[in-house]
Amino acid sequence: MIQKSGILADTTELKKLILEHPDYPLCVLGSDDLNIGDYGWMYATKITFELGEILDCSQDVDCDCTFNDREEFYEKLEDWLYERLNEEFSMDGEYLGDNIMSEEEFQTKLAEEKAKYEPHWKKCIIIYADN
Repeated sequence: MIQKSGILADTTELKKLILEHPDYPLCVLGSDDLNIGDYGWMYATKITFELGEILDCSQDVDCDCTFNDREEFYEKLEDWLYERLNEEFSMDGEYLGDNIMSEEEFQTKLAEEKAKYEPHWKKCIIIYADN
């Protein structure tokens, strides 16, 4: 007996989101499990839709990551900035020691860094694809 493939997603929720937010761009995020590398293209069997936001700019915190969660990004930004500002390394990577700044100084620098990214958070309709 021939059965349905299950690869066609119900787009009712997506259509609703587009009608309610026609100016929002679409962003498609695929999980690590989406394509195991055996094929150039892979069908996604689990598709979900939601309103969200994406950090739409380059960043040095995690160059391989697209952030769609402010809290996660700001936690990683804090760790990255702390390491960058409080540990000194020579040009060849040799650890030279700590250059510890006060908590107040650090929080000021962190607020400055966060402010740089604020205008780059863009609201969008996110399509999550997974298998």
